Amino acid sequence: MARYQADVWLGSSSGRQRVYVNSNTWNGAREQIKTIYHVNDNDIWNLNESRENNSVGGSDSSSISAGSILGLALIALVVSFWKYFLVLGAVALIIWVVYLFYKNK
Repeated sequence: MARYQADVWLGSSSGRQRVYVNSNTWNGAREQIKTIYHVNDNDIWNLNESRENNSVGGSDSSSISAGSILGLALIALVVSFWKYFLVLGAVALIIWVVYLFYKNK
């Protein structure tokens, strides 16, 4: 469920206030604001999905974990030095084959 924010005119005593509601759709958020604050469509401005972290509980989906950073660093390392890894792998394979050849004699 997304969190929506809007600027709403609540009358001359309160003025324009920023309000937040949770809704699955933009239209649902507009209807909730109209119902909760008893306002008309003309009193609601700038109704958008909120990018602020004002929710209670839950997880922040924009955070990057240490595992993700480590994985990306490993991929960058392999892409940058793939030639060296290929040469080291070939040398290790040759040494292993020679070892097996002399072991069986």
